Amino acid sequence: MITGAIDEMDGEDDVAPVVEETLQLTDVEIIEAQPRSRLVQKLVAAGEYRGMPVEQSYGLVVVGTPLGKRVVLPPALWAVVFKEMHGSVWAGHLRGPHTYGRISQLYWWPNLQREVKQWVRGCQECGSRKAQPREVVPPLRSIHGGEVGDRWALDAAGPFPVADGGERYVIAALEYVTRYAVARSVTRRTAENVATFLMEDVVLRFEAFRELLTDGAPELTGEVIEKLVDLLQARQVNPVPYRPQMVGLVERFHRSWKDCVVAYMANEQQNDWNLWVKFAVYAYNSANHSTVALTPNELMMGRRLRAPNELLRSTRTSEAGELPSYHARLVAAMVTSREYAEAARTKEQGRQARYYNKRTRQGRALDPGDRVWVYNPPRGAKATKFVHRWMGPARIVEAAGYDNFLLQREDKGGAPELIIAHVSFLVSYHSPEPLLERAAEDIDAQLEYEEQCEKEDW
Repeated sequence: MITGAIDEMDGEDDVAPVVEETLQLTDVEIIEAQPRSRLVQKLVAAGEYRGMPVEQSYGLVVVGTPLGKRVVLPPALWAVVFKEMHGSVWAGHLRGPHTYGRISQLYWWPNLQREVKQWVRGCQECGSRKAQPREVVPPLRSIHGGEVGDRWALDAAGPFPVADGGERYVIAALEYVTRYAVARSVTRRTAENVATFLMEDVVLRFEAFRELLTDGAPELTGEVIEKLVDLLQARQVNPVPYRPQMVGLVERFHRSWKDCVVAYMANEQQNDWNLWVKFAVYAYNSANHSTVALTPNELMMGRRLRAPNELLRSTRTSEAGELPSYHARLVAAMVTSREYAEAARTKEQGRQARYYNKRTRQGRALDPGDRVWVYNPPRGAKATKFVHRWMGPARIVEAAGYDNFLLQREDKGGAPELIIAHVSFLVSYHSPEPLLERAAEDIDAQLEYEEQCEKEDW
């Protein structure tokens, strides 16, 4: 019965832990704490633990482990030792095995290795800085485009080398059904420039949209863009800040036009890239898209874009005919093209989903009230190798749709701060102190139960 109780003693049996500012223990402090610990006294009374002798040595209770005698440390001092052997400058916040190796050289208590693992997992410094495996990777979600022109994806790329005209950024928008792209190089990445591009290059050319999909960049989600979207009676969707995969269509377009521009830049100063952006957009809209199997211009405008060399071939020359008949042929061709494109898109999205979903992972279910770490990639001038990449703890408030969660930060004082994060940005938050306190309650309850049983047997 005693061994069973000790096996369950993986936490403090003293409600108020001893806190030492120096984080260094002396024999005197341990000698004073051991008599107050019911865990230590149980071991002394038993005289052994799983074949290992427990005895007194120079006033200290020690246990004879296979590696030699070790001091039996009361639970009230565990936190001090953890901080000294893991968090001090001499320990360096190394991983669990290293911390266990340091502690086990001097001290012992039941289930030491398990307690060390729990403490290291709950270390605030390690959790906010070190890489952590993702616990949840949701399956791929395909976004349906609706009618042509209903949904556009918007994003800005840069900064690039300063061009001759002073441009440093490129703003781009893609229509979801046809994959039609528009882009413009600008000098500054501001909300005013984005709004001007959106109105002149999208709305006034292709009609008002119903939905605008952007990431969480400030120039794409500020008051200027919000007012423009409201003026157009549309709505803006920000799936999650700093999650490029959520607006992958326009992110992939940025990669395509940059690859095209690089092939034609001739200036070593790289200040002529702005001359080729429009050509890259033309090439993109005139090429078959891998998802819809047709050219974006064919789906948006009803006709293919021609290169100059095609005009030299007289065999391709034809008459449009009367406008009514041309209009009928155009409408019929566009209907056929979009049906074909929809079938191709469904097939391609299924293929992509099968490939992507091989990496899905469901390590745990996240529920309201759970505490988590939130991945916070460094940005701007502070984006160095020494920046802490995780912030927390944050408490889950509720699901926000599309595998996103509404979170309340608990690592900052003042007014509550709410954020939205994708599930793949969240990992479990482990706090050692509550674990120890809860274990202490379990130990006390088990000891009281055994003492009561002994009295009844007596």
